[in-house]
Amino acid sequence: MGGSVVLHFRAIRGDTFQTDLAIDDICTSEGPCDSNNRCNAAGRLIATTTRAVAATTTTTTPATTTTGSTTTVSTTFLATTTLDPLLRLCVGMPLCTFESRQPNNQRPRTASVAPPPGRGASLDLGPHDPHAPYANDLMCGWKQLVQRDQFNWTRHSGATVSRGTGPPGDHTTTRGYYMYIETSSPRKMNDKAFLQTYLMFATDYCLDIYYNMYGVFAGRLSVRSVQRLTNGRTTLSYLKNVAGNQGTRWKNMKVQYRPPRNAREVAFRLEGVVGKDYRGDIAIDDIAIHPGRCDACARPSHSFTNNLNQQQSFSTGCAHARLFYVRCCSLTQEKVVYRRVDNCDQDMFSPPRLNWFCNNM
Repeated sequence: MGGSVVLHFRAIRGDTFQTDLAIDDICTSEGPCDSNNRCNAAGRLIATTTRAVAATTTTTTPATTTTGSTTTVSTTFLATTTLDPLLRLCVGMPLCTFESRQPNNQRPRTASVAPPPGRGASLDLGPHDPHAPYANDLMCGWKQLVQRDQFNWTRHSGATVSRGTGPPGDHTTTRGYYMYIETSSPRKMNDKAFLQTYLMFATDYCLDIYYNMYGVFAGRLSVRSVQRLTNGRTTLSYLKNVAGNQGTRWKNMKVQYRPPRNAREVAFRLEGVVGKDYRGDIAIDDIAIHPGRCDACARPSHSFTNNLNQQQSFSTGCAHARLFYVRCCSLTQEKVVYRRVDNCDQDMFSPPRLNWFCNNM
């Protein structure tokens, strides 16, 4: 029997917001679903096809409802390495400016120059983008928590609505967007608003955050870790607190996180706490979460002199056994490049190859 077929995935919301549905790792192939089916093959990339999929979806949130129709999507039959549970987990978060377009050098790109030979060439299994699901997210993966707090953070451009508090504009350009808590009525003292990241693999991280806490009654900004442990428990810990009026300027803080030995996954939470009255707006902007230590680029692990006689420095490490990273310290804006490997070692790649990673990925 010939002809064509279109598969529909239809999601129907439940009665409340606590009805999210998810699908993942979809493979389609000819033939029966038995052990010989190519979707069950191991260790190789089977095929990549592009097809039209009629996606009838209805997604409802407290603010918006969107309905999609026919969409063209790329379907990849994933290799076993892609399905590695370690590689499913996110690692860190590239610079988030809360703009409609995030900085270009935070997204991997296709290399235009061949990589140099030398140490590590045969060990490199290719690039990996642990943040791909959030590439087009204005919030970069930060989520408003709708439980255990009293209100939400607000994405905003320009000055806040109250006099004597808040920044005059964002940190990035003064004309862009940032997140803040509005502390005017109906807010009251000690009300809280939470933002939280997606879950990440539990390794060392440095949180780099710009904040503004201008107002005579500014409350508190807290950075916390939410850790999932190997025994199934979840723990919540304070990493840093900033309280009270910090002046009109944007300030920077770097917060170091080091996981306990029994941590499996971690998320990070920003808590904005209301002060005594409306003169207590708290704003955040230009947030990055990099693997490794906060002083990594002050004490780089490798260096390289390029063809222009410019000294380039790098800090390397292993997010986990399957993921190598290099922090590119000499760029105008620091970025992190990730490479898939079988057995990670922070010294597995030569400095010329590290330089290629930073300038061609």
